[in-house]
Amino acid sequence: MKLEKHMVDTLKEWQLKLGGMDQHINLYYPVDSICDYMELKKVPETELEKKALLHTVKKYLSEQAPYLGDVILNYTDSRMSIQVPAEGCRYVADNVKTPEFLEGFLQVLKQQDLEKIKVFFHEYAADRGGTVVEKTDTEDMGTVLYFEQEEIDPYVYCIDQDIFGITYHRFARMDYEKLF
Repeated sequence: MKLEKHMVDTLKEWQLKLGGMDQHINLYYPVDSICDYMELKKVPETELEKKALLHTVKKYLSEQAPYLGDVILNYTDSRMSIQVPAEGCRYVADNVKTPEFLEGFLQVLKQQDLEKIKVFFHEYAADRGGTVVEKTDTEDMGTVLYFEQEEIDPYVYCIDQDIFGITYHRFARMDYEKLF
C-alpha cells in the first residue's frame, strides 16, 4: 500500500464517521510504517536521515498527491505527523469516491451487533466472489476480520466488544502483521 492511498482512505474514513471537515487534520504514523509505504529500506536513525525522510515524504506528496495541498510534516521520536490542510480535506470529501464497503460497514457498526457485522463481511465477500478471514483467538485485538482478496478491501478490521459497546481499529495489512 502506498502512503497516498492510506492517507486518502483515512481521511475518507474520518469524514464518514465525523461528517465533512472544514479544517486541517493531523495524521500520525509510526516512522517504520511511513518507510514501508514509501518502500524505503531503512528506518532513519540519525538527525540527518530524519531530515532526509521529511524531505522525501514532502516531495512524494507534492508530486503524487498535490491535491492534498501544502502538508506540514513533523518528526517526533518514532512518529511522523502529516497535517493535511483544510483545502486538501475538502478535495478528498468532494472528489474521492466513498468506499462502498466502508460506508456499509459503518452503517452496520451503528447497530452494535457483532454477529451482524460478521454477516455483513461474509455477504459482502460472497457478492464479490471473495472470502473473509475471521480470527477470534487474537491477543487483545478482539475479533479480526479481513478479506482474503485485498482488492475487495485492503484493510484488517479488529473489532472489540466490551461493556461500552463495539469499537474497531483498522490497519493496513502490513501494519497489522507487524503487531504479531
